[in-house]
Amino acid sequence: MKKFKLLFLTLFFSNFLISQPFVDIKPGFRGVMQSAGSWIDFNKDKHLDVILAGDRYDGSNHKILTKLYRNAKKNKFWVLKTSIPDVYRGSIDCGDYDNDGDQDIAIIGETYNNKFISKIYRNNGNNVFIDIKANLIPVRDGSVEWGDYDNDGDLDILLTGESYKGSVISKIYRNDGKNLFTDINAGLVPVFLSSAKWGDYDNDDDLDVLITGERYNGSLVSKIYRNEGKDIFKDIHAGLEGVRNSSVDWGDLNNDKNPDILLTGEASGKRIISKVYKNNGNGSFSDIFTDIVGVRSGCVDLGDYDNDGDLDVLLTGETYRKAVSKVYRNDSNFVFTDIYAELPGIYFSYASWGDYDRDTDLDVLLSGLDNCYGFISSIFRNDGKIRKKPKAETESSIWATTPLSFVKNPSYYYFVYSSCYCSPDGQGKKDFNAYVSNIHYTKILHDLQKRFNHIIIKNIKEWPEVTTGHRVSIGFVYKKDAEEARRKVIREYQNEGFTVHYVNW
Repeated sequence: MKKFKLLFLTLFFSNFLISQPFVDIKPGFRGVMQSAGSWIDFNKDKHLDVILAGDRYDGSNHKILTKLYRNAKKNKFWVLKTSIPDVYRGSIDCGDYDNDGDQDIAIIGETYNNKFISKIYRNNGNNVFIDIKANLIPVRDGSVEWGDYDNDGDLDILLTGESYKGSVISKIYRNDGKNLFTDINAGLVPVFLSSAKWGDYDNDDDLDVLITGERYNGSLVSKIYRNEGKDIFKDIHAGLEGVRNSSVDWGDLNNDKNPDILLTGEASGKRIISKVYKNNGNGSFSDIFTDIVGVRSGCVDLGDYDNDGDLDVLLTGETYRKAVSKVYRNDSNFVFTDIYAELPGIYFSYASWGDYDRDTDLDVLLSGLDNCYGFISSIFRNDGKIRKKPKAETESSIWATTPLSFVKNPSYYYFVYSSCYCSPDGQGKKDFNAYVSNIHYTKILHDLQKRFNHIIIKNIKEWPEVTTGHRVSIGFVYKKDAEEARRKVIREYQNEGFTVHYVNW
């Protein structure tokens, strides 16, 4: 049976590659999770370079990385040495704040020894970036973005996140020239586990603010602040659903010249959502039902990947059952179609559109943790192909998530399990393996997944390199239901010829 399954998988994935619309160019990036990143043309050669930050585990060693990769053309990227600090749980944005013609870097996050930073690095040319010692509050688990909110011709800063001593902030810093940035005390709601974006929702030619995240008291918010001029921002009470572990983007999704909103994250009751809000053009927004999958701890970006004149959706993150990375084609009238782009599912992730090869279509930059606890950072080239849903993608496949329901209400008894076609001892003799934990009582979010992840990475040498398989965590209100479900999972794996390993703690 195992040999039959291996043959099936070989044919299955070979057929995928023939029709894949996005192809991994394997640029040699270091894979990281809890990621931040940006496209940047730092050397002004008109070819997009990449900066990525995040953390990873090499065995039991925790590593934090920030890497600048130069686009050397022909799908090759070279890593450069810079003075930019290694961070994770952060955010990065690139822009020319000093109007000298090259892109500078704003970066936030946590470094080694639990130190937080919020820094601006001036691009001095020749791969040199200088910390300008901007007086920004250090934060992690937040968002940073450049934007000229006061229309004075230079870029200002929108910043959110958790600062020291457990406090949270949302700030606008005005660029006053000569490397000086001034907190305008805009009165934005302080949030962390957040996402914040500039956007002109009312088409009055100044930048407004969309902000999402968790407040210090645990409440969740999603707000739009209208730019009233003279450093004044006013909450318009848009009625958006509050989310944390969020990602947002503005974009005119129906070509009516009014920027709409795509919003994702964890809402109240631990519901995982993705919502599109239509801009009605009169200061109000309407929740539009779409088939876009709900995600948290992910990233969204809007861009026209198929050059048909409307904005499509790039989305990554954690669903109830697994991590996903999806491209949704905009078919007008707020209809979005999953093109089955076959990007690796990731969460704790960063994702962005960008034309790295200058062939006039948008490619994909991804970074995050995949379903098999592999660390992924790569570019996927847009080859302009659109594929239909393959017949092989069915719930009966051993690589699909086992069809057990996830309890949406708070639940306490869990088990966690994963599977892969791999060599646990790293000796090269691969076979089908499944890893199932014992049952636990927990009230700490993701506690079991984190423990499970640590044990897997520490004890299975090949695990970080696994590219096929899946990881699932299931919650139940009652222990007896968890026990029965666990027995069912073990039987299913054994019936398919897997060797079952028990990961106990």
